[in-house]
Amino acid sequence: MKAVKAYKTNSVETNFEYFTAVTVHTAPLFCCLVELIFTKLVFLKKDSKWNFLVGMLYIPVNYFGFYIFDHQVYYQSAELNWSNPKLTLGIFIGQAVFMALINFITAVILQKIHGYNESARTWPQLVRSLSNLNEAELSDLKASTHS
Repeated sequence: MKAVKAYKTNSVETNFEYFTAVTVHTAPLFCCLVELIFTKLVFLKKDSKWNFLVGMLYIPVNYFGFYIFDHQVYYQSAELNWSNPKLTLGIFIGQAVFMALINFITAVILQKIHGYNESARTWPQLVRSLSNLNEAELSDLKASTHS
């Protein structure tokens, strides 16, 4: 972490690497949070396996990228720079499991908040709301969605 604190004395290239890493990792999180706050978007529990798969696919990409480009992605960290392959591999596998768990937990919470039933693929609250509409309101709703 010493390099991060010394940004005034780092080269422009090093500071740009930090800026890029922060942006690449923060922008998707910010976009997801905006979506979650302003829409009824829900994560699916069944998609947690894809989070795990992507986390596992990252391991060989990171490893072979180091050998192809002769530059470690996480050169600042002795735990993640492949100097101790067993430790690095263990951390990355743990990260893949953690990503899947975060997706699963978020899915459970969001589905409960929004009343989404993943197994039936329905929004029970929406069905109840629509069932309370009279015939004229249903006709207006159908006409407005088809125009």
